[in-house]
Amino acid sequence: MTQDRPAPIRYALVGCGGFGRFCLDQYKSMAEVEIAAAFDIDKELLHQVTNEHQIKAFHDLSEMLQSHDIDLVHIVTPPDSHAKITLEALEHGKHVLCEKPLTITLDDAQRVVELANSKNRVLAANLIMRYDPLSLRVKNLIDSGILGKPLHGFFENYAGDESLGPDHWFWKPEKSGGIFIEHGVHFFDLFKYWLGDFKIVSAQQSARPNHQTDDGRPVIDQVNCAAIFRDYIPVNFYHGFTQPHRLDRQEMRIVFEHGSIRLFEWVPNSYEVDCILTKKEFEQIQNIMNPQSFDILESYDQNEITVHSYHKTYTVDGRYLLKGDVQMSKTDLYGTMLRSLLADQIAKIYDPSHERLLTEANGFNTLQAAVRATELAQEHHSPFT
Repeated sequence: MTQDRPAPIRYALVGCGGFGRFCLDQYKSMAEVEIAAAFDIDKELLHQVTNEHQIKAFHDLSEMLQSHDIDLVHIVTPPDSHAKITLEALEHGKHVLCEKPLTITLDDAQRVVELANSKNRVLAANLIMRYDPLSLRVKNLIDSGILGKPLHGFFENYAGDESLGPDHWFWKPEKSGGIFIEHGVHFFDLFKYWLGDFKIVSAQQSARPNHQTDDGRPVIDQVNCAAIFRDYIPVNFYHGFTQPHRLDRQEMRIVFEHGSIRLFEWVPNSYEVDCILTKKEFEQIQNIMNPQSFDILESYDQNEITVHSYHKTYTVDGRYLLKGDVQMSKTDLYGTMLRSLLADQIAKIYDPSHERLLTEANGFNTLQAAVRATELAQEHHSPFT
C-alpha cells in the first residue's frame, strides 16, 4: 500500500518584479508547490503576472496574509519592508521565505525569528549559496583534509552598477541596510558553511568621489572587511559596485597547506584546484571534485619527493591542476538552487524532524556579521582627510 503524497504547499508571492517572476517560473514545476496568489503595489504588473500564471491577484496585502488558502509567503520586496511583512505573515500562521537580508536590523531579526519559533513556522532567508552543487564539493574537499588545513580565504566581488542609478534604494542604508547587509550576507553564510563560526574584526568603506544620491548623500560603492574563522583562518570580503555589466565578475579562493581552490562568478559555476599531492590523494580529490579536465603540472619521475611547509614535512608525487564546472547555464544553476532551497524548507513543513541545510539561525547570524561589518566600516576614517 502506497502512502498518500502530502498536499502541495500553497505559495503566494509578495513582489512581482523581475526576480519574483523568475521565482514563479522556477517553482511552478515543483510537485510539492501550488502557485496560488500574488500581490504587488503596481496593479498593472500584478495583473500581468497573475493572468500569465492563472493565479489569484490580491490588491490588499493584509487580506492575502490572512487568507486561509495560502500556506507559505515569499517576500521579494526591498529590504526595509521585510520585517513588517514577515511579522504579519507569521502572526497569521504562514510559513515565510524572505529574500535576503532577513531584516536590516538585529532587533527586527530577533523578533521575526522568535515569532517563527513560537508559532512553529518555517522562516528562511533566501541564502541560496549552500545549495550550489559546487559548494557541497568544496565543503567535502575541506572536510576530507586532502589539501591540509585551510589557511586563508577571500571573496572579491566586482559588480555591475548599470541598473543602480543615483535614485535607487540600493544606495540608501535605511532602505537596503548597505552593501554588507543587502549583498554581503550571501558570502558570509557560504564561508560559514565551509569554514565554521567566525567574527568580523575590521572593515572599511569608500564613497564614490564627486557623486551623490538623489537626496544628496555619499554613494558608498565599495566595502571591505576581514573576518577570522575557527582555527584562526583569516578571510577577506570585498564588494565594489563600480563596473559595467559586461565586466561584472567575482572570484573566491581558499588557500590550504597543500594547494588552493578558486571559484568563479557570484553564484560559483566553475573552479580550479592547484595542488601538490600523492597519487592516492590525487585519485581521492578527483572523486570529490569531479573535474572535467586535469593537468599534471609537475611529475617527480615516479618518485615521491619531500616538501616542507607550515613546520611540517610530507611527501608528494606531483603538482596537479584540476578544472571543472557545473555543466549548466547560469540561469539553470540559479533556478536549481532556488528550487533546492524551497524543497528543503517544504520538507521541514511536511516533517518537523527534517534537518535543513538552511535554518532561521543562518539568516540571523549572517545579518549579525553584516551589521558588525557595517558598524566597523562607518567608524573607519579615510587616511586622506
